[in-house]
Amino acid sequence: ICSDKTGTLTTNEMCCQRLVLPSSATSLTTHVVEGNTYAPVGTISDLTVDWSANKGLAVLAKIGAICNQARLSVDADGRAVRIGEPTEAAIMVLVEKLGCPDPELNKRCFQAPSRAEADAMAFSKHWISACERRAVLEFTRDRKSMSVLVKDPDHPKSNVLYVKGAPEGIVERCSTIMLPDGSVVPLTEPGRKAIQESVLGLASQALRTIALAARLDLTGTELADYDGPEHPGHTLLADPANFAKAETKLTFVGVVGIIDPPRAECKQAIKDCRIAGISVIMITGDNKVTAEAIAKDLGILRPMSNLALKSFTGEEFDALPDKRAVLKQIMEERAYEGAVFSRTEPKHKQVIVKILKQLGEITAMTGDGVNDAP
Repeated sequence: ICSDKTGTLTTNEMCCQRLVLPSSATSLTTHVVEGNTYAPVGTISDLTVDWSANKGLAVLAKIGAICNQARLSVDADGRAVRIGEPTEAAIMVLVEKLGCPDPELNKRCFQAPSRAEADAMAFSKHWISACERRAVLEFTRDRKSMSVLVKDPDHPKSNVLYVKGAPEGIVERCSTIMLPDGSVVPLTEPGRKAIQESVLGLASQALRTIALAARLDLTGTELADYDGPEHPGHTLLADPANFAKAETKLTFVGVVGIIDPPRAECKQAIKDCRIAGISVIMITGDNKVTAEAIAKDLGILRPMSNLALKSFTGEEFDALPDKRAVLKQIMEERAYEGAVFSRTEPKHKQVIVKILKQLGEITAMTGDGVNDAP
């Protein structure tokens, strides 16, 4: 059985548990975020919010609210519920836990045990209303990010691009880093390494990681004054292949770590499969370290597994000289453990299933996405 991870092996009910922010050009601080539902209540450890001084946090809140198509609502029982993607809803809940500079809004809603329907996403609306949305650069699998082009009064020189996505790709495209006071300095190799170490630390705790970044000055580009389909820059936005070109020279702002708990029934089901001689292979688009941590928790991989033979990213799988031999060995050791393929694309699912069938295996692919039906 080849299985997707998110929403299949896990509950797909997500919640931000960590917030990582730069404290200097070469160091980051990890804050623990309390709460495990979509209710916007929960303190953030060691974070005293002073909006006049902590301008970097304001930019992060703005990105979290604007690069977001989820919505929060209040049901008939007064509980907070999400509409839209759970990952985006989790980020929006974090924004709600941070508050905003408006004292009246804070007094009415900040850490309030219950909210009226109109205030379900009060702080997110505050940040969204401050900007005029010009264009959305939708998520694509090749760059593993999405962004929103806005006119932001805080940056009058040109339009601003707010970005969120997989840390590997985002950090690679960052050339600067934002400090707590909102100042921007070059992202050096030690700074880049500090971010990567923080991301690995979160992933090893089975947390899904999302990086937040911005391109605050688009002067000299086609998007600097873009204002709609009639603008000459629209040709750039008409083809998603161009989106990565726009998302360059970024400023790193922060990372969030999101928990997606494994389904309670999965561990026993995987154990039953192994007893019956059925191998379980996880194939996911998520980060490698996160995927391995969840696979070990569920029993797909053993705690002391030789990951070099049992865990591959899509890129590593592409580079294998003999994919058939690797999958054959995985099948021969099915009595002990399965395997994990991470950061994959739909094409990898097709190749894996095809080779397994060539090996004489009866293969099923299960998941909740359209790309789980190769």
